[in-house]
Amino acid sequence: MPILPLFVAVSTIAQAPSGAPPKVLFDFTPGPVTCEEGSPVAIAIERPVPAAGALTVSRPIADYVFTFRIDGAGRVGGIALQPREVPNLYLPATDLQPALAASRFAAGAPKSQCTIRYRVAAYPVAEAPVAIAQRFFVLPHDRVYFERDVTLRARDLGGNCYAGKAPTMLLRGFPDLDSIPQPSGALSATVAAFDIDRSGKPIRIRTITSDGNLMLDEAMRRAVAKSRYKPGDPRTGCSVPYFRRQPNPLTAPQIPPRDTFPASGEGCPAEDSRWAFLPTLTFPEPFRRRGVEGWAVVRYDYAPWGQVQNVTVLASEPAAAFGDQARQIIGNARRTASPRGATGCIERVRFKMGKLGEMPDPAPPVPPPPF
Repeated sequence: MPILPLFVAVSTIAQAPSGAPPKVLFDFTPGPVTCEEGSPVAIAIERPVPAAGALTVSRPIADYVFTFRIDGAGRVGGIALQPREVPNLYLPATDLQPALAASRFAAGAPKSQCTIRYRVAAYPVAEAPVAIAQRFFVLPHDRVYFERDVTLRARDLGGNCYAGKAPTMLLRGFPDLDSIPQPSGALSATVAAFDIDRSGKPIRIRTITSDGNLMLDEAMRRAVAKSRYKPGDPRTGCSVPYFRRQPNPLTAPQIPPRDTFPASGEGCPAEDSRWAFLPTLTFPEPFRRRGVEGWAVVRYDYAPWGQVQNVTVLASEPAAAFGDQARQIIGNARRTASPRGATGCIERVRFKMGKLGEMPDPAPPVPPPPF
């Protein structure tokens, strides 16, 4: 794999004529992984979901660099974002940590102090590669107000399928998702393109965008072949998107016992575990989309009147984002009043979820419902 450049120039994105920031799609390309003990054997480096934003980019965009480690099972942990060369440019890069957490390496060869660099490319929506618009369109993502603009670009196959009224579907074929293997935490997009002949039968069915799950691609083509449309209305350039994710979440590594993290200061009474108020345990949304579980251990103090203070993250897995979320949850909690309060309390926060459902997919050529 070639070494990726440090910066990607995007100064060609001009200011919109109306003065509003241009509508932009961002794509993230992972570079090679290096570790202190040498390069690991990658089974799959998950490709992040593209992002969208409305902003004017007037200078190069710095790469995103993460450090992490690989355990004996080939799982990624300890993910932390390194300071960026251009830190004041905001990009909605919410899927980078979850995608890295879901990546897989060869078992039996743990690695420490690993680094991966993600190159950022930015495109005005109307000029973005159709495949990038399609991946954004079909995969779970942070929604933006110009979803329709992305949809139009994703459908831009040069035909007449979406000109005027959509073709009338008489029969819909569906892929058998349960028969398609998919690793936990991974997302696989597929987009099948086709034409409709005068009899209403899909023809020239082909996969035009794929995340590499060949069984999903084939199942989608078979499903399209079974569909039928109202005769007498031939079309070209139709497409149907789908995505697959494993309903079983990617479980977090074992959380250490509480006594692994000794209390500090005067200490927190072991028998005092009473909370007057605990906020709802909100799962970090980008990790929820992929079904990646995690945990965090935090230390905190609380005042005699119950206010929680000085929340510090001691550990979190598989990414720092779970520690950030736990700090926010515990920081907004409240203990029951006590004569003295306490210092150095330890709390372990587990982020678990039930089975994931597949996203309801659209009947072609209707776009999918909001994610």
